[in-house]
Amino acid sequence: PSEAVANSASSHNGNGSSAAAASDKHTTMNGSASSTSKSPSKPPNRRLATLLLRLLRIVILDAPLAILFALLVLTMCVRHVYDTYLSVQMDNMLWTNERRRREITYYDRRCEVEDMSTRNVADLLIPSNYTAEDCVHHMMVHGASMYPDLLSADTADELRQYVLKRNSELSDKDAISVIENEQRWSFGIGANDDPIVAKALREIATNSLLVSALDGIAGDDPAVIEMTA
Repeated sequence: PSEAVANSASSHNGNGSSAAAASDKHTTMNGSASSTSKSPSKPPNRRLATLLLRLLRIVILDAPLAILFALLVLTMCVRHVYDTYLSVQMDNMLWTNERRRREITYYDRRCEVEDMSTRNVADLLIPSNYTAEDCVHHMMVHGASMYPDLLSADTADELRQYVLKRNSELSDKDAISVIENEQRWSFGIGANDDPIVAKALREIATNSLLVSALDGIAGDDPAVIEMTA
């Protein structure tokens, strides 16, 4: 009986321990579940405030800095274009008598030896078998083309006699100031000054090869504003 009581007590104690362990385990699980269910989260008002602060920073700080940087880059680009190109051309537009006497062109163009397409004048002549397309290509290569026999022999001779006659009658008031004026003396001839002038202009304007070439170079029906002889 004493052993039975001891065993019973032991068994009872063991059951109690098991019950206590189960109770502790249950308590721990409940605690974990409680901890999980109570994880920290930002309330809606706080998230809205954070979003508003970020937007405010973009508007007040980030955006102005980005705009200032873009304006700085733009200013540097404009300054480079002005110093490299525009200011040079603006200086060239200040046309003076001194520049007129010694310069050929008003634009800033340095012509070097490598820019010359030929050293033979004969290469500038338009051959008799050239088409309008050939003439356009010739002009694009050399920058100048010489069209032989635009005027008939009689017209050219008569026009030359008229020009020589005008030369002998010129005075200083007839002179036209032109570029590189130091080595030139120019005067104007109107289309109606003499019948031979009108005849020569008509022969030039009705030359089909020249007209087609000018259309290809300057566009359809170009206006010729000046002819120099």
